Amino acid sequence: MTHAVDATVAPFQSLDALRAAHEELLETAAASGGSSPTDATFREEMMADFISRAAATGTILDAPADRKMAQGFIDYWAASHYTSARPQAAEADMHSPNRYSRLTRLAPFDARSVEDAVRQGEQILAGLSSKDIELARRMLMHLLRLSERTGACVAVPTERHVLLAQGKLAAASTILGRLIEVGVLKQTSSDYGGVVELQYEALTRKWDRLSRWIEERKKFREAALFWDRRGRKRGALRGFGVAKEADAYSDLNELELEFLHESKKNNRVLLAVATGVVVILLTGPRLSDRLYREWWVPFRVDSVTKEVKSEQSSAQTKSEDIRWLARYDQPLQFSGIRLSGVDLSNAALQRPKFGQAVLIGTKFDNARIDFGRFDEANLARTTFVNASIHGSSFDSALLCRGVDFSNTDLRETTFVNVEFEKGTAPVVKNTAWWLANGWSWEQMEILRTQDQSELEESSAFQDIKTAAERTVQTSPADTHIRARALNLKAWYLAIFGLQLDQAESAARDALKIMTTVAKGSSQEAEVRDTLGYILLQKADKAGALEQLKIAVDLDRSPEYLFRYAVAQFASGQEADGISQLQKAMTGTDFVPNHELARLRNHISGKFEDELKAQLVARRPRPPQSPQKRECPPPLVLND
Repeated sequence: MTHAVDATVAPFQSLDALRAAHEELLETAAASGGSSPTDATFREEMMADFISRAAATGTILDAPADRKMAQGFIDYWAASHYTSARPQAAEADMHSPNRYSRLTRLAPFDARSVEDAVRQGEQILAGLSSKDIELARRMLMHLLRLSERTGACVAVPTERHVLLAQGKLAAASTILGRLIEVGVLKQTSSDYGGVVELQYEALTRKWDRLSRWIEERKKFREAALFWDRRGRKRGALRGFGVAKEADAYSDLNELELEFLHESKKNNRVLLAVATGVVVILLTGPRLSDRLYREWWVPFRVDSVTKEVKSEQSSAQTKSEDIRWLARYDQPLQFSGIRLSGVDLSNAALQRPKFGQAVLIGTKFDNARIDFGRFDEANLARTTFVNASIHGSSFDSALLCRGVDFSNTDLRETTFVNVEFEKGTAPVVKNTAWWLANGWSWEQMEILRTQDQSELEESSAFQDIKTAAERTVQTSPADTHIRARALNLKAWYLAIFGLQLDQAESAARDALKIMTTVAKGSSQEAEVRDTLGYILLQKADKAGALEQLKIAVDLDRSPEYLFRYAVAQFASGQEADGISQLQKAMTGTDFVPNHELARLRNHISGKFEDELKAQLVARRPRPPQSPQKRECPPPLVLND
């Protein structure tokens, strides 16, 4: 007798079927435990049949864990057979090279047959109407059960008449017959007209469409568990599609049935409310808008927010929900959320909270984000192109591959203790990144290599310049108001490092007025500091030194001292410059930002070393994260 895999041997239809046969064989072998030749022969034949079928089952098992378990069953009965039933033959077989393993080895997975079944099954479904695809989904899902113990979907035989009852008889019979014909399903006879099951359990993993349906089934159970854990609150119930979704599932447990019932009941209430709202809308726009904002919006906020946070919601749904919340000035509380592929382009978001969130492929292009919180968030392939993120915080965030701040207004934005993914940096093309606070020295060295050739055309610069010029034009001539307006224009041009000739002209015009109306004041110091900063950028070291010296004599603000220190060092007064640097940064909370970019060519040697030491000393310690954060692999970024 041999145990080699034979093409004529019928494999078990699944690992569960193999396991059941193993348990049945254990009971049968124990019951026929006699020592007579007949009993021994009977046990030997049962073992041999099991081993042959189990080995053949390898053709339909693709998961490593399943194959390991199946091989374990084979090994158990092979050992029992060879060492108990035929000890002498066992000894001979054991000493025959590779004979024992060859006869009891699990057959290779027959990937081609499964792939053919997937291909033909998909062709059948692709040619169906959406209504018939839904019918096919209901029938296929009736062939699966979601395990309470493991949470896995397992294939189970189902009576044919149960499947045909899922829709119109003619359509159901046609679809079922075609799936059986191409080898997706198999049918055996029964007392009720036939039992149908999946031809290969591997279809649950290899057929993408079926895998998606299985994931939806798992998420339905997860939603029921979430509802239960959250005290069965109404906001955790499912929407209007719940009945259609649940029709496909024949294995709902008690909790899921309660969840389904409550979801349907809640949807009836919402439908009644919506009907009332429609009636109100027809009575007049003013009344309807007020009632909508004062009654309907607060009613929906919790459920909409939970829908955004739900992993079961689509990216489009999340985008629409966030926009709806923002439109009606509702809290945008999304700390710890995971968003993938959500498009929030052109949105106006007030104080959104994305702290500790994971944002992958999220778009904030052309958005206005005021005082957003992205602290400790993990961002990958997330874009803020041409956005305004004034006053937002990215402190301790992890910026992974594909984060893009091109043409973005980063004024008053903070990046304290931010991390870059190794070997990458956020894109800051045509962005005045130096107007943000918190970059480390090393990060600034990386960012300063990026292209800024079109910064002058960026909306961030054009908007601020236009506003400054309008202020100058509307201010009274030859007054301190005009002088401050001119100085403000010069300052904005200076911190961007653009149009420095215009900046110098505006600063000098401001100085003429200020030395007349407020000579010797802190206002004069402010203008001289601006002018000195501009001249230092233009490499007029002597002129800069002169103006900055007068400024610090009038006002010893740390920022004035710092710029004066750079001018001293650049002019060859190295010791004085370092001493002035220490005065500017010792015992103060001043931290330079735009100066480190605009004056970088004047900073070197011992001055640079002292500056780095000062920056490190005052850098806040990052929060202790409970676990190491990692960027998603490139494959995820392409989802």
